[in-house]
Amino acid sequence: MSFNVLAIRTGSEAGDGALYPVLSDPSEQVLVELDSYDGSDTKTFVATGVKVLQVGETLKTLIRLRDVQIEVLVTEARLALACEKYDKGGGWVGFGVGGFVVAQAANAVSKARAAKRSRGKVLVGHVRYPWVIAVGATTKSSFRTEEAIRLEIAEKERGVTVRKLVELTLPRSMNATLVAQDIARRVAAYRLTSSGELAPAERAALTAVSQGPALLAPAPRKFAYYRMPTFFYANARTAFPRTSAGADATGTDVVGVSTTDAAGPDADLADADVTGADVAAAEPPALAGAASRAQPPASAAPGSAAAIGLAPLFCTRCGTRNLVGDNFCKACGSQLKSPVS
Repeated sequence: MSFNVLAIRTGSEAGDGALYPVLSDPSEQVLVELDSYDGSDTKTFVATGVKVLQVGETLKTLIRLRDVQIEVLVTEARLALACEKYDKGGGWVGFGVGGFVVAQAANAVSKARAAKRSRGKVLVGHVRYPWVIAVGATTKSSFRTEEAIRLEIAEKERGVTVRKLVELTLPRSMNATLVAQDIARRVAAYRLTSSGELAPAERAALTAVSQGPALLAPAPRKFAYYRMPTFFYANARTAFPRTSAGADATGTDVVGVSTTDAAGPDADLADADVTGADVAAAEPPALAGAASRAQPPASAAPGSAAAIGLAPLFCTRCGTRNLVGDNFCKACGSQLKSPVS
């Protein structure tokens, strides 16, 4: 079953959070429910667009959402995102079980259904750190261009490796290379503490990245990447800490080896749009009957927003309630100023 990366969830849906995030309680300050693996060092920012791309001879846009406000959380275990108003902006392009349809029809259906959607439905997604092959960034090449980051993952579909990229468009005032550097450091640190026994070369490579790699220097309209030496194929069994020795004999979730040419054609910003079905079709069957979640240590602190001390911070421009640690307002995108101690 293909891992779509993005899905629609409501507060009434239960799940183990392996493949897709679970929504938090309405009283929490963040949309995604944090777990014990997320830790206490959580950073948030607002992205203005997201893409899921499939890597082949060219890039195919499987899912695209743009001109919206997307809450992004960078934790100690994953990058998670959530968007409440996904019907607004430049429109949705996605895929459904019925095959591909033209984007115009998909967007028309999306707008028609918007008024009927129940309160509390949120577009969510995450990339857990065991799955990360590479973390990339591009920088502005002109006033009209935007900065973006990419996370590369892979999955097994009928024994065939399928590579995908999750791309986030950042506000013009954010530095994508700094964001990518921080995510790469976190991925490596997580792998060092959760992957069990590592080969000496693998541990050395992850240690070097975990200590803070040099900033990327992408060429104009290109992505540059930090690469992980190994990775786990994305599925429910590999979402939480485990060792490579625990991978099943079928090879569906064994550790893969990252190669220098794994980015392939994704190094360029250009990609081919593959239009698809309405966003409503993205509700994943994986939400039901997912594999049992690995249990965190009993001593692990709960990962709720209250437990990690996320305090409110109000935007001076529009008055929206944000969190201390946010760089930009989730409503208007204005840069936030931390309160004076």
